Amino acid sequence: MTEEREPALPLGASEETTALTVGEAAVVRSGFEALRSGEHPTIEDLASHSGLAPSMVGEIVGAFMRTGRADVNGDGCLTGIVGLTTKTTRHRFTFGGTSLFTWCAFDAVGIPAAFQVDAAVHTTCGYCQGPLEVYIVAGSPPKVSPIRGWLPHIENCGNVRAEFCPDANLFCSDEHLGAWRAAAGIEGQAMDLHALSNLGRRSWGPVDAGH
Repeated sequence: MTEEREPALPLGASEETTALTVGEAAVVRSGFEALRSGEHPTIEDLASHSGLAPSMVGEIVGAFMRTGRADVNGDGCLTGIVGLTTKTTRHRFTFGGTSLFTWCAFDAVGIPAAFQVDAAVHTTCGYCQGPLEVYIVAGSPPKVSPIRGWLPHIENCGNVRAEFCPDANLFCSDEHLGAWRAAAGIEGQAMDLHALSNLGRRSWGPVDAGH
């Protein structure tokens, strides 16, 4: 059921680009490492771990925040960045004994795929809200699965969490995806788990490049 058109994912900080720059990838990598450990890093922490100047890190995080790609708490410490968050959501993946929340179902599949780890993805069907589990081994999902994904097509996405994430979901089956599409009337891309994983590797690959 996968269509040929592939969505342009709004991962970069600028509204004019969807790709992470080298500097952005370094900041996201540092943010991921901290959030994975349950820490909420400051701009100075991110600068120290990324090797970038605090002023540059501040500009990157600020741009991410303006476009819904990063979140901070009242103390200005990072709580989420480019998909990964310490705030509780209905999407998460578990690996190495650690459970990590994400902003959308695509994040929960794409991030462990990009990092080529073993992970258990937990989310809910975008139609019936029933629980869904996907087991990823070395970054790859099951070869055969009825589960389908949906990524919305959004031109000039201004805020990822507000405009893209709410509809970037998994569904129990083609039937449930079809029923949701008929009711929602939202343009987008239907993808199987392998297509989602491949897109995740390309999207978050630069973040893993420094490992």
